[in-house]
Amino acid sequence: MTQASPSVVFVAEEAATADLTLSLNFNGKSLSDLGKSLLAARGYAQSQEELLAEETYIETFNGFQHLLGRTHSDVAKVGYELATFYWQQNRKIEADAIFESMTAAHISSLGMDDRKTQQHILHVAELLNSWHRGEDGLAFLSHARELAEVARSDENSGSRKSKGKARSDRIPSVLTAQELLRQSSDEIALNPSVNNINHGLDNARFHTAVQDPTVVVLLRAIENQCFKEAAKYAIQGIRARTELLKFHLKQGVNIGNKDDFVSAKDVLNTYWTNMIYDSTSFKSHEAVEAALELAAAVLRGRFDFFATPMFRTIEQKTQQMFGSVDERTIWMFINVGMIYQTYRRWDDARPWFERAWAAAGSAWGLEDGITRSLTNAFAKKHFSYISDEGRPFKTVFGVCGFTVRPTRLHIE
Repeated sequence: MTQASPSVVFVAEEAATADLTLSLNFNGKSLSDLGKSLLAARGYAQSQEELLAEETYIETFNGFQHLLGRTHSDVAKVGYELATFYWQQNRKIEADAIFESMTAAHISSLGMDDRKTQQHILHVAELLNSWHRGEDGLAFLSHARELAEVARSDENSGSRKSKGKARSDRIPSVLTAQELLRQSSDEIALNPSVNNINHGLDNARFHTAVQDPTVVVLLRAIENQCFKEAAKYAIQGIRARTELLKFHLKQGVNIGNKDDFVSAKDVLNTYWTNMIYDSTSFKSHEAVEAALELAAAVLRGRFDFFATPMFRTIEQKTQQMFGSVDERTIWMFINVGMIYQTYRRWDDARPWFERAWAAAGSAWGLEDGITRSLTNAFAKKHFSYISDEGRPFKTVFGVCGFTVRPTRLHIE
């Protein structure tokens, strides 16, 4: 098999103008046609028709970029699939070229601090780690972090002159994992702030992605700092424990980390007790989201005895803050249901979906899209967000003309 082919270069160069156009077809193919091409590429790959699979994957990837833009979530999925195809063919150079092209697109279009860029970088690191390239993944994350710091420094200074030269002169060499963690811990200890702690959590997620065991030190340092001012750093403290449990889940739950799962209920209660809530503030909704992620991690660790009262506490607090039929409360019910649906049985999830159905029906009526999707779930014994299959409906979440995109509407 040849090395980097002209078609791979075409992916990187031709797609650069995709975000500047509003096209309805790519080489005569619509988005629906390209979806069929993706299925064909998978079929060729399974039947070991490698050349046809590669050509079809590349055409699909280029077409999706042209029609949807380089940073669209569907484009990213095809890109990851193409890179994985190359890796399975022992073509490391081509696989890396796809990642580099996608990363450059995210950075140039969205910037380093954008959530989609960060999610992409983490996903690349996780894929590299799954390919037994943990060191490459950590180096990739370290360099990404440094580029983000350079970008923030440039933005803060307001300097735009000789930008390319300034950046190339100032990018430091890649730090080791221990140096990165020590740097983050020092920043938090010397100048504790929401921004610094959030930065430390981002750094921790990077290290968790490649299963770097030294990340535990940073997460415990963050948690200790948050406990000192539990009212101020409640959300960050909850997220620090969640990231610690996610790391344990990747490594495997054992007697050595069991206490971190068992004590999570007390950690949550401490922050709930100290936090000052305001139903009009988005911070309150963030607190509910963070608490759900923590309880979900406890459930995934199979500590149901402790997870169940955590979900009950979240339910009680959410209803106190927002009311029993508020959309945020319904969102919470749906999330807990989806967590149980994913990690346990339908019978465990159903009571939460029933609460959501009752609240949604009371708030918006039985013809609302969410209410109807919940009704369908009871028949199918599986909940999924609304689709065209459920039409016609008058509203979604009580809003006319609103469409649900479930990417960030549920807790992983």
